Amino acid sequence: MNHFNKAFRASSHPRETHSFDSQNHWAQNLRFWPLHENHFGKGPRGYRRSQERIRDEVCQILAQDFFLDASGLEVELDDHVLILKGEVDSRRDKRRAEDLVADVPGVEDVQNQLRVKRAPVEGWIPGLGRIDDTLGG
Repeated sequence: MNHFNKAFRASSHPRETHSFDSQNHWAQNLRFWPLHENHFGKGPRGYRRSQERIRDEVCQILAQDFFLDASGLEVELDDHVLILKGEVDSRRDKRRAEDLVADVPGVEDVQNQLRVKRAPVEGWIPGLGRIDDTLGG
């Protein structure tokens, strides 16, 4: 056995490995998770997240969404009830905005007061002829 093989065998011995192996540590702890109650989200008695912090997180989530143009939205908070106001391009955007922020910690309810923009109608409509007006006019 040459010098390299001797060194490799010595370093690969199970007792000579690191005393803390993060992979094995987590794997061992996972076995005990079903035995413990989940305490995620349980804060100290009387704790409520500040409305400014909630509003900042909501605005950040809306601004960073790839599919939603949030430039026409207004975000208000009234006693931890989130109120969405403004206009969006479609019903899908209206639902998406509400879905994005409904699970933000500290939001107790969402009032979706968003309105869908109406597109101007132009062109030829059979039976009516040429239309160059907005809907309702």
